[in-house]
Amino acid sequence: MAIPFRPVDLAEDDSVVAFLIVEDDADQCVRGALFVIDARGEPVEFAYSSASAGAGVLWRRADLRHRARTALLPNLFSAIRAVPALVLVRGADFPDGLGGHIEMSIPTAYLGASSDGGGTHSITWEGPLPTPESAGARLMTLLTKRSLLTEPFERASAGLASAVADG
Repeated sequence: MAIPFRPVDLAEDDSVVAFLIVEDDADQCVRGALFVIDARGEPVEFAYSSASAGAGVLWRRADLRHRARTALLPNLFSAIRAVPALVLVRGADFPDGLGGHIEMSIPTAYLGASSDGGGTHSITWEGPLPTPESAGARLMTLLTKRSLLTEPFERASAGLASAVADG
């Protein structure tokens, strides 16, 4: 006798989410990665790039950092083919948001550090807010249920380190 079953479709559509990381290195350079996954957490795309912050005694360090990040972000976003329904950013990477660098036309969530140690993160939004029935809201719900709000940042960082090491 056959057992009735129905496969579970986690995404219900082809929506994807992008995880953005940016890291400073010791050589006045910034490097970053955009890691795109589906609702299951499976990789869809990965892009990385770097930008020089320039140098000189006349520049303030914060201005050099801002300039390099402003150069880096368009390179990352133009390198991917997928159009994410949502972008997640580590709040520590952009404490003042992306607004000073680029204008986001899709919902962008900044994840703050977990305050309770149990995985509850503060979230700050930039760009349009996702409506409750939007692909971005569905993805956020699925990622939260699957504990995938922060883990993909680790994979993005590992991918960036590997890409940099490979030259």
